[in-house]
Amino acid sequence: MKALNSPVEVGMRVLVLLRETYPDALDIGHLIFCDHALLHSADLGGPSSIHPKLPAAPGELGMKRKLVESGLQVMIRASLVEISVDGGGIAYRATDQAESFIDVLEAKYLLQLKERARWVAQEFANISPEELRERMSGFFSHWSEEFTEGDTPTGSGEAKL
Repeated sequence: MKALNSPVEVGMRVLVLLRETYPDALDIGHLIFCDHALLHSADLGGPSSIHPKLPAAPGELGMKRKLVESGLQVMIRASLVEISVDGGGIAYRATDQAESFIDVLEAKYLLQLKERARWVAQEFANISPEELRERMSGFFSHWSEEFTEGDTPTGSGEAKL
């Protein structure tokens, strides 16, 4: 069984995020970015990250959609998340049962998730789609600079033949 990024783990992360934004709903784009921010909060100016800093961490964003969708399906089947459809499209919201469910769990990892989710909700939950794209773009360009800096055999950032 895959423990890291399993549908249940991702579903729990998304549920904790949605509980912090309750009663507001978040669309899939917001959830993907907020899940990344939840795990790599220090990279975005927040509290220490739950997961270690990896050179390819921003690359995770490209793979997150399917993971987040699978996690959402688990939480929807458990009646802890509901789908909301309006003029803005499809979004997801924690149900009334979500808080009671989360409060019963006491794992250290979950306590860290709750703390980071509070920060993520304050920083990113209410930003516009345009602002979200801007933040993501800035994050990718910063990552691109980090990735190319010193990665050549000469360590100078320029390939020398």
